[in-house]
Amino acid sequence: MLRVHVSFVQFVQALSIAGIGLAIAFVPLALVWALDRAFEADILVMWRVAADAWLLGHGVTVQIQLPEIAALEFGSELATQPFDVTFLPLGFTLLTFVLSLRSGLRLHEAAQGMAAEVRERLTAYDGVGEPERIIGKVIGWGVVVATLTTSAIGILVAWTAQHELASPSLLQAAIFPGLIAGVAHLVAVLWRERDRLLELVGEWLTIGERWLQIIRVAVTSAAITTVAVLGLGAGAVALTIFTHFDTVVALSQASSPTILGVIVMFLAQLAALPNAIVWGAAWMLGSPVQIGEGSSLSVFGTSLGPLPNVPIFGAVPASNEPWFLALLVVTAVTVVVLGMLVARSRLLGDASWWAPVAAAAISGVLAATAVTALAALSGGAIGPGRMQVTGPDLAYTVLFAGLGLTVLTVLGFLGSRAVDFVAGYDAEESGRSSRETDGNWIGADDDGAETTAEDVSASPRKRLLETMRGWRGDDVVSRNEVDASDDAPSDVPDGQDTDVIEPGFRSSGSKSWKDED
Repeated sequence: MLRVHVSFVQFVQALSIAGIGLAIAFVPLALVWALDRAFEADILVMWRVAADAWLLGHGVTVQIQLPEIAALEFGSELATQPFDVTFLPLGFTLLTFVLSLRSGLRLHEAAQGMAAEVRERLTAYDGVGEPERIIGKVIGWGVVVATLTTSAIGILVAWTAQHELASPSLLQAAIFPGLIAGVAHLVAVLWRERDRLLELVGEWLTIGERWLQIIRVAVTSAAITTVAVLGLGAGAVALTIFTHFDTVVALSQASSPTILGVIVMFLAQLAALPNAIVWGAAWMLGSPVQIGEGSSLSVFGTSLGPLPNVPIFGAVPASNEPWFLALLVVTAVTVVVLGMLVARSRLLGDASWWAPVAAAAISGVLAATAVTALAALSGGAIGPGRMQVTGPDLAYTVLFAGLGLTVLTVLGFLGSRAVDFVAGYDAEESGRSSRETDGNWIGADDDGAETTAEDVSASPRKRLLETMRGWRGDDVVSRNEVDASDDAPSDVPDGQDTDVIEPGFRSSGSKSWKDED
C-alpha cells in the first residue's frame, strides 16, 4: 500500500508541475488566437509554439527549417538550411526545478511520518527491525515515479509538437525533463539529510571533526558568494535596462503589438530573464559575453554585430563606459566583505592560520564551479549563422570566476582574522572593552584587573570598597566578600558619628594619600 500511495501522489504532482509550465506557455498564445486572430488561425500552431518553448526550457534541442521567405530576411544563405536552437530559457527550468524541489521536501516529510507510524506499531518490516528501511523505499519509489512521469510527459509533448518547420528531439525529450525533476527531488532529500550525509562522508574519508567544520563553512560561504554574484548580475541587468529604456521601448513598439501581444512578448522575455542575470554576473566578474559569433561584451571592451530585434537586446550597451571598470571593484569588495562576515560568524573558535585559508579556497572553488555551470547552461544557439553562439565565454568564465572568487574569498577570510588581531591589540593597549568568543564583554582597569559587566552596575558602596582595596595594594575583593560586607557587624558603637571617606582622601581634616607619598 505504501508503494501504491506514494506512486499515485507523485504521479499527480508530476502532472501538475508539468501542466503549470505548459499552461504558462500556452494560455497567453491561446488568448491571442481567440481574441486577436478571431479563431481563424490553427490552434495547433499555438500549441506547437508553446510546446517548443517548454521543451527548450528543459534542454531539448529543436531543429528549425525556416520558410524561404523568412530565410531571405536574414540575408544569409545559412538561414535557408536547417539549424538547431539549443538556447535554454532558464525560467521554465527554474519553474520545474523549484516545484519538484518542493515535491521532494514533502516526499521526505511523508516518508518520515510513515516511518514514525510504523515504528510505533511494528517491530520489523520485511524481516528488518529498522523502520528507517521504509524511508528509503518511500523516497526511492517517489523519485522514480516523478522522474518517469515527467519523462513520459516530455515524450508526449515532443511528439505532438512535431512539424516540418520545427521538430523537437524525441530522445532528449525522454531524458532531460525527467532528469531535471529527478535531480530536484534528490537535492531536496539530500538537503534534509545533509547532517547525516556529511557525517557519513567524514567517516568514509576518515575526516576529523575539524575538517568537517571547515567543509561546512566552505559550503555556506560558497552558497552566499554565488547568490551575491547573481544578485550583482541582476543589478547590472536592471541598470542597463534603466539606462537604455528608450531603446527597449522603441523595439517593443516596432512590431505594433496588441495588448495580448505585449503580454506574450513580456512572458517570453521573462522566461529568458534568468539567462540575462547569469550573463550579467559573468560580465560583473570581467568575463566577456558573446551575442553572436565574433562578438564580445565585457567591461574591458565591447564589440557587437547586428542583434535580433528583441526588446531585451536593446538594453545591451553598444560601447563601453568609463565607469564599467568600477563595477569590478564593487564585485571584489562584495566578495571580500561577505568572506569576512562568514569567517567571523563560523570560524570563531579556530585560531590556526590555515583553517580560514582552506575554507576560503574550497569556498572559492565551489562558487566558481556553480557560476561556470550556470554560465554553460545560460548560453546556446538562438538562430542561424552567427547566432549559433551566445552566452558567456566559458574559458574566460572559468579563469575569472575560479581565480577571482578564490583569491577574494581568501582575502576576506584572512581579513577577518586581521580585523580580530587589530581589534584585540587596540583593546589591550587602550583598555577598552572587547568581546571574546563566548559572547561575554570584559574590560580591564588601570592595574590590569578584569571586571565583569555586573561590576559596572554594582552599588556605589561596593565599588568604593573595591577601589580602596585596590589602592591598598591588595587584590580586588571578590563579589562574595563585598556582598558579605553589607551584612557584617560594624565595629563602630551605636550612636557614634562617622565620617564618609571619599576616594583618595582620609577623613575630614587629614592629608590626602597623595600628600603622604
